[in-house]
Amino acid sequence: MRYIMHPSMYYSLKCVRGFTDLNGETYKEHILIIFKEFLTEKDRKKVISARNDEQALKSLPFEITHEHQEEVESCVPFEIKNEYQ
Repeated sequence: MRYIMHPSMYYSLKCVRGFTDLNGETYKEHILIIFKEFLTEKDRKKVISARNDEQALKSLPFEITHEHQEEVESCVPFEIKNEYQ
C-alpha cells in the first residue's frame, strides 16, 4: 500500500507559495509526481483521462492510503511530569 495525501489536504495546501512547484498544479499531476517511478505510460494515461480525482486514484494499479504512518518510539525524549501530581 502506498501513501498519498488526501485531495482535500492537497487543495488546502495549494495556496502555499511553492507548493504547486513541487506537487503539481492539479491533484492528477500530484498523483503522477508522487508515483512516477511506479506507473507505466498506460497507467499515466488512465490517471490523466480520469473524470475526477477519485477516479484517478481508483485507476492506480495498487492500493493507496491517505494515512501517513511512521514507526516512532517517542516524540518526547524524556518523561514529562506534571508538577501538580
